[in-house]
Amino acid sequence: MSELTTAPVSGEQLKNQIRARIFDSTNSQPKAMRISFMGAEIEIRQPAIGQFLGNADDTDTRNRLMKILIHNSFVPDTNERVFTEGDYDSLIALPFTTDMSGVIETINKLTGVDLKEKVKN
Repeated sequence: MSELTTAPVSGEQLKNQIRARIFDSTNSQPKAMRISFMGAEIEIRQPAIGQFLGNADDTDTRNRLMKILIHNSFVPDTNERVFTEGDYDSLIALPFTTDMSGVIETINKLTGVDLKEKVKN
């Protein structure tokens, strides 16, 4: 059995390899999941780090959830957003059904953050 040997790698080369992997286009594409929302199929995409952290300053969890829904809901297989900022009041007035729970669960899966706990508090 032969042992694998590798040439020494400089710190700069290692840093460049790490950066290339992080910023590789396959790693930088948001994950997406399709869900049924109020009788329509939509695609929820992972928020970008900047968007997610930008919402962290907002102490109103409902407001954060609506912003994520508005900015991350797409017509499936397109780059067309389903909602606009102008839909905020209409969305917030919808009844809280299992569909909204599905949105929260989907965002939880895509981000690893438990929004359901935050919505309860």
